[in-house]
Amino acid sequence: MRLDNQSKEEKVTLELSKEEFKKLQRLLEMQGEKQEEEKKRAEEDKNANFVQLYREHMPEMRWLMTNHPFP
Repeated sequence: MRLDNQSKEEKVTLELSKEEFKKLQRLLEMQGEKQEEEKKRAEEDKNANFVQLYREHMPEMRWLMTNHPFP
């Protein structure tokens, strides 16, 4: 006997008023926005302490470190 995913899925039919539909739609939009925000935050945190320097500016960096050391 073979069962595919379609036969396993249970379908539900709902009747919603326009107001209820709008609330449900907004809830889904908010959930999507929250997921996007979490994804963006995770991407930003991934390189939080990353610093990029160009090799051509290394002499200036050495000069700064020599003449203005950190306390």
